[in-house]
Amino acid sequence: MQASAPEPGRGVQVSALRLIYGHGSAAVHAIDKLDLEVAPGRFVCVLGPSGSGKSSLLHVLGGLLRPSAGRVEICGARIDAMSLDAAARWRRRHLGMVHQFFNLIPTLTVIQNVALPLLLEGQRLRAVRPRVDALLERLGIEHRCAHAIDELSGGEMQRVAVARALVAEPDLLLADEPTGNLDTRTGDEILGIFRELTHERGTTLILVTHDLHATSYADRVVTLRDGRIVEDTGAVA
Repeated sequence: MQASAPEPGRGVQVSALRLIYGHGSAAVHAIDKLDLEVAPGRFVCVLGPSGSGKSSLLHVLGGLLRPSAGRVEICGARIDAMSLDAAARWRRRHLGMVHQFFNLIPTLTVIQNVALPLLLEGQRLRAVRPRVDALLERLGIEHRCAHAIDELSGGEMQRVAVARALVAEPDLLLADEPTGNLDTRTGDEILGIFRELTHERGTTLILVTHDLHATSYADRVVTLRDGRIVEDTGAVA
């Protein structure tokens, strides 16, 4: 499938971003005057040791944390200026998230888990089923569609999580150590799926990881230390 052409305004722009926990002498600068621009449709890996600010950056980009200062614009929307309720509505429509521990709902089937973002928007399962089925087929788990989550392997669970993150056709996909609980072969398969699907759909992907191997799948690598960018393989990629 041919890659989607990038659309203006769909990228990520972060300016002078700061996130401070605590006050006074106990204050911790999790993110310190960070600038970052990512063009739409690109796969960016964010590397760094524990405490470097990787997860904090992901939470700010997802509207889960309000920054202490700075500007965060995603797809033309000022995330830093939104209330928490407005950010939650924005996430449902524009953001997909994939976590290390899958965060699937065990009482729902595979199909129901994948369709959940659309069901929460008031759509009916029958109406969204073709979209869900197409994603499950693309990810190679269509034969598991009616299964319970506890009947799946770790790799299959992560494929379900990826499908759920993509089903609403988000502009931005955030992934937090998505291969951390997978063996090397399955991790490579998931990273390959990320690369293919983001390029096909024009979705921007920001993946935080400790795994240097993951960088071989990315278009660009950004390294953080003490809340600042210390290395960047491309100013805009």
